[in-house]
Amino acid sequence: MHGLHRQRFTAAGIALAAMALFVAACSSSSSGSGGSSGSGLSGTLNGSGSTLQLVYQQQAIQSFKSIQPSVTVNYGGGGSGKGRTDLASNVVQFAGSDSPISSTDLPLFKGKTVLYYPILISPITVSYNLPGIKSGLKLDAPTLADIFQAKITKWNDPKIASQNPGMKLPSTAITIAHRSDSSGTTQNFSEFLVEGAPGVWKLGSDSTINWPANSQGGSGNSGVAQIIK
Repeated sequence: MHGLHRQRFTAAGIALAAMALFVAACSSSSSGSGGSSGSGLSGTLNGSGSTLQLVYQQQAIQSFKSIQPSVTVNYGGGGSGKGRTDLASNVVQFAGSDSPISSTDLPLFKGKTVLYYPILISPITVSYNLPGIKSGLKLDAPTLADIFQAKITKWNDPKIASQNPGMKLPSTAITIAHRSDSSGTTQNFSEFLVEGAPGVWKLGSDSTINWPANSQGGSGNSGVAQIIK
């Protein structure tokens, strides 16, 4: 989630699991279930990562608990980057990420196999909080790139006005809201700007971006939503 005075976005979700860790957890739980048929499970699974997935994970955990009451599953947010780091460090048995693990980070898993399980998808949206304009604002990729680089700083900038003829745009300053934590959503959004605004977007693509100094960062999607609000 990111914001323009304010704006936000969300992205596709992927749950990650290192197979060795997940299989070991299942083996331990099964052997301790005590059921003669082997169908009962017990034990604890811990996960962390994407805040986009948080509500889904909570609902899934609750539903799973209703059929496997002896299994405890915990999922904490913290952002995709934290989830990937926790998984590589054996802190958790599964993680949520909105982008795959990069080739440069794979060595952190020390040869473990990483399995990807797509669980949900959500569009990336650009949201704003601008009094008097509730909907219909148009912003193309090059304009978004310049806004998020603080090259466009006023709502009535000619580049915005040209895409929104007849709209009464105020001269107020734009405040950029973005994720302060390592986020797969940030990576997906910045990849869009790389492809959609070639030669314009200069800040690259990663789960963390060196945003303009006068921007505001929020932890997780909820933190950015609070800035937008």
